[in-house]
Amino acid sequence: MPPTIARSNGLTTAIIIFAVEPSRQADLLANIERFLMATVQYQAGFVSATLHKSLDGARVVNYAQWRTEADYDAFVRNSEVQAATGWLSLFAPSDSRLYAVAASEPESPGTVLAPHTGVLADVAVFKTTPDTQEQALAMACEAIDLLRLRPGFVSTHIHRSFDGTRVIGYSQWRSESDFRSVTGDLPAPIRKLFAAAEYEAQPALFDVALVWPN
Repeated sequence: MPPTIARSNGLTTAIIIFAVEPSRQADLLANIERFLMATVQYQAGFVSATLHKSLDGARVVNYAQWRTEADYDAFVRNSEVQAATGWLSLFAPSDSRLYAVAASEPESPGTVLAPHTGVLADVAVFKTTPDTQEQALAMACEAIDLLRLRPGFVSTHIHRSFDGTRVIGYSQWRSESDFRSVTGDLPAPIRKLFAAAEYEAQPALFDVALVWPN
């Protein structure tokens, strides 16, 4: 069963974002894949991992689903797991946080994550504080109603980090040109969100490189 993003699935999502030199993107993906196969897939509570590679080669995103926050915490505290992550020192530190899906369009049946579909993903990261996260969420949810009317729109899922310091929009588009048409003419609620929260990076598109289990 391929991974599905849906607010109703009740899963905990770990989103791990790596910045990487384009010449080393393939190497990073290979290291993560080996780690998944050798270690992560055997951990209690692990559900799925979807690796994304940015088209510009500068980022890798692991969208991982776990049964509960406690399962993920036990995984990162596991001494055997820690011993198997020495390869991480070869790359820039990642941004890793736990999230819940706060809003989705379409709400049902959810978004299936799979490689080789031709669909591209945008992972928009906004820095917040625990005091401003709700306001950022409200603006992101307001933007959904406008984004879904744009040509090439497939889906979007707004995520809130458990620690209150991030809001992430995971959106899918039919083509790069469809996505660029939106970034060149942002709806007002998204402009408000850019003004209210610190945007982490320039707009970038991602392709799904690997799904596990597949």
